[in-house]
Amino acid sequence: MDLTGDEKAVATHSLPLIQAAISAAEAELKVLPAVSGLPQLITLGTFRPQLGGAVARECLSLRHAEILTLLSWDMASTGRGYGAQELAELVYGESGHQVAMRAEMVRLRKQLRSSPAAAGVDVASKPYRLTSAIDHDAVAVLTALTAGDRMAALDLYGGSLLPASEAPGILSIRHHLAAALRESLLADGSAEELFRYLQLPEAIEDEEAAYTALRVMPTESPLRAALVARMQA
Repeated sequence: MDLTGDEKAVATHSLPLIQAAISAAEAELKVLPAVSGLPQLITLGTFRPQLGGAVARECLSLRHAEILTLLSWDMASTGRGYGAQELAELVYGESGHQVAMRAEMVRLRKQLRSSPAAAGVDVASKPYRLTSAIDHDAVAVLTALTAGDRMAALDLYGGSLLPASEAPGILSIRHHLAAALRESLLADGSAEELFRYLQLPEAIEDEEAAYTALRVMPTESPLRAALVARMQA
């Protein structure tokens, strides 16, 4: 990114505009085919979740994205899978939806088995679980945070997990992931990392993060003026 001009080019609003443009470009890059060879599940900061890789990509319905997210998160944590009732409660928020869950699973399997984007990924039963790994952006963020690589986590974190979803299981993962990112940055984040975090929609009114960024930011940093102007707006 380049900003060239007279004295107006260094106005206090210029740097936030550049940061916004960079964030938009990064968001587009994040949905490019994965280089891992695994199918890539895109769920962060998007209302159009996608599954695919180098060969093909396709959009998922919100319900299918919710199910794949829960199964992927489970594979990366306990790996025990879900019974029909348990998964139905995580998706629908109450018991008594096992029949609807089974019907939804039939539709999801049909899509996975007929789509090149799935690259052989399927859902096994009793319990429900993925038959092979996928490259899930939400899981990758948590992995980066666990490794202490906050910059990589910020590169991957495009925003809230499946923002259109109200499924209880998704809300729980969304809160856990957002809290893990925020707490890691507040505990030991650099000025640059905190400034990047503050560009996220969910951090616009995060005064604690803003004051923490100012505290660790060098007095001569060009980011300081932009941050102060934002806090005074």
